[in-house]
Amino acid sequence: MKLACYNSYLEVNLNIICKNIQSIRATLPASTEIVPVLKCDAYGIGALPVANALTSMGLIKTIALAQIGEAVELRQSGITQNLLVMGGFPDFQIPIALENNICLTVFRPETAAIIDKEAKKLQRKASIQIKIETGLNRIGARPGAELARLIDTLKSLPNIEIAGAFTHFVEGEIRGSRLAHHQFELYMRALGQLDDAGIHIPMRHICNSGASDWFPEAYLDAVRIGRRLYMDNRDNPLPPDSPGAVKDAVSWRTSIINLRTVEPGETVGYDGIFLAKRKTKVATICIGYGDGLCEQFVSAGSPVLVGNKLARYIGICMDQSFIDVTGIDCDIGDEVTIFGKSSTGAVLPPQKLAATVGHEGVYFTSQLSSRVERRYIY
Repeated sequence: MKLACYNSYLEVNLNIICKNIQSIRATLPASTEIVPVLKCDAYGIGALPVANALTSMGLIKTIALAQIGEAVELRQSGITQNLLVMGGFPDFQIPIALENNICLTVFRPETAAIIDKEAKKLQRKASIQIKIETGLNRIGARPGAELARLIDTLKSLPNIEIAGAFTHFVEGEIRGSRLAHHQFELYMRALGQLDDAGIHIPMRHICNSGASDWFPEAYLDAVRIGRRLYMDNRDNPLPPDSPGAVKDAVSWRTSIINLRTVEPGETVGYDGIFLAKRKTKVATICIGYGDGLCEQFVSAGSPVLVGNKLARYIGICMDQSFIDVTGIDCDIGDEVTIFGKSSTGAVLPPQKLAATVGHEGVYFTSQLSSRVERRYIY
């Protein structure tokens, strides 16, 4: 929207994000690079503003994205750092990626051959990273025969430069995970296979946000930080102000647009989703699932901040939603905080809210639509 006509806004504190990076940086070896993962518009928070803030610190050499379009947008907006696309992509996007000096992920010999062919046309080297499959079973070459076939192809392609090799944990958020340790062993085996084939890997990386605060053996050349830029581990947060601890950097706020008292036996919302068992004070707020509000909040009885008091959801529509504010002193126009910090200092951490519906806090920010204004503090 061009006009200031938003029903809600996501406040993003870029200063906190930068301090979070500094806190993480202090726990890593000097040789380990931090790679911010700014996929999905930085989890809905705003890839370009976050990228500009982080790169201004002089600590970031590489930024990771999920899709070529995301990387092209950053490159054409003036971001000069190395841009790595970690996901798969259709072949027709390869030329524009190479034209914009974007590093692509390869796990199939056929894709490598096409990249080499396009690089030859452009008379340049194409930068790639190799994805190793260790258990997520999404994309990647498994150590052994699959990786051997990829290696054979790569050794025959003169227009490709290998910038790194990586894999992804299945349960990196789980401290001490046996599966994570097993994946690390498989990944190291794949690196040995590459080394035996005479392929040097400049950047070795496996840690995501979750593993980056408990698995130092796996730090290697880089750790990838996505969720941890904005909030701490949902189930095992580090103690506040301890090494590596991070602070919540985002808050989503809206307002009350109507108040009504319903009597026992009356219903609220489509299909009578809420049946009043007692006299209930109901507040209507001016956002719904069309803005990104999670419908699971109703069945989970999830909390929401009305001023400094906790209320709960009783119904969510596309554009407006209902909360039970019985016993809460509030009025039309009063602030409602979906997650984060209210204007008066009350706090509902996004990860606490996420736990009520079995999600990560960045799931909520990733779902926010363009109807939610982003406001940046820097």
